[in-house]
Amino acid sequence: MFKVNIILGVVLGASLGALIRWWLSVKFNSFHESIYLGTLLANVIACSLMGFFIGYESQAGMVNTAVRIAFMTGFLGSLSTFSTFIGELHGHLVLKDWIKLFLGFNLQLGLGLLAFHFAKLAGSSWQ
Repeated sequence: MFKVNIILGVVLGASLGALIRWWLSVKFNSFHESIYLGTLLANVIACSLMGFFIGYESQAGMVNTAVRIAFMTGFLGSLSTFSTFIGELHGHLVLKDWIKLFLGFNLQLGLGLLAFHFAKLAGSSWQ
């Protein structure tokens, strides 16, 4: 059975995450034609926040379930944008723009993984 506080938390978290993702795209995607900077920022920020949260939980103990679901599923799920990332890469693939495809793929995954890793380390030591 679903709890109302969890449903509301996911709805509110997802709304905030979507608004921030939209703002980042509007603000930063026009800076450079090769890199969708808004999408990259949204994904790297989401990876960082998730890493920090998981690292923090590993040391401080489990956060309230409703808060965890609202943040991880609602906010971060809406802030990060895998489908947009794939759509942008597909555009480069169709145009056979191999440098932009390679650059976009590696920046998203490489920076996301590094951001997650170092944020998790930071979260683990946060007291």
